[in-house]
Amino acid sequence: MKEEPIFSTLYPGLLFFYSLITTVFAMCSLNPLYLGTSLVAALLSYSFYFGVKRALHIFIEGLPVAFAFAAFNVLFNHRGKTILCRFFDSAITLESFLYGLCSGVMLLTVLMWFRCMNVLLTTQKFLYLFGRRFPNLALLLCMTLRLFPETEERIRCIRQARHSLESTSNRFGDKIKNGMRHISCLLEWSMECGLDTADSMKARGYGTVERTCGEEYSFTGKDFFWLIVFLIFTFLSAFAIFGKNSVMQYFPGLHFSVDIWSIILVAFYFVFLILPALWEKISEVRLFWAQKKIQDRRKRSYE
Repeated sequence: MKEEPIFSTLYPGLLFFYSLITTVFAMCSLNPLYLGTSLVAALLSYSFYFGVKRALHIFIEGLPVAFAFAAFNVLFNHRGKTILCRFFDSAITLESFLYGLCSGVMLLTVLMWFRCMNVLLTTQKFLYLFGRRFPNLALLLCMTLRLFPETEERIRCIRQARHSLESTSNRFGDKIKNGMRHISCLLEWSMECGLDTADSMKARGYGTVERTCGEEYSFTGKDFFWLIVFLIFTFLSAFAIFGKNSVMQYFPGLHFSVDIWSIILVAFYFVFLILPALWEKISEVRLFWAQKKIQDRRKRSYE
């Protein structure tokens, strides 16, 4: 992962507001236009924070999950007028397949936004917002959000360690055995870390006094400016997602409408989703030109 983004220097309340809006909006529409926009923005943001290779890796791994959603949906949901085939006298419809596929893509998109949220809203910032008023709930949510990246990193370490100790085999039975060993190591590692955390919290007197935060944040003029920007983009994005033209009808037949205003609102929604990466790139360009001007001035002074 790259160093701390410039966007994460904003007030923690603004970061929580932005992360909450992007995640909730990703769950509020199954329209392929808005769902695809959110997916592309999530891929761009994920590649910006963790690299293009990891973004493509998680996308390729998430596609089977999306198709699994579609497969389960066509087995239990037989609505729709476009019949593709019949399975044990049950109709397999195109509408049911697309509905399940979009649901799986929505789940993948939400998980990617949660992973990006962990970069912007760190544990200290989350505890600063909710630790004093809701200490137990804040700690539980922090541990839950941190569980996914920690588990991913532990699995990577276990795979590398097992790969260096054992020779790889393409046999199906050997793959099953290696997978079970990986799961066993992961469970032992997680439980051991949980016990260490519990002992550390008890030794430090957790729950005896009111929780304090190690960092303090202040709401500045820059934060007020970005608050106005967030509110404007949130209003436009909400109008796009919850407007009358955003309704996608799957049953009994596929129907949705797109006009010029929908395209414009989708463009605003896309800009809102990639604001952190966009701000970072603009800052890099400004820094590049500032350094170039300084170098030009030095050359002129030497001449």
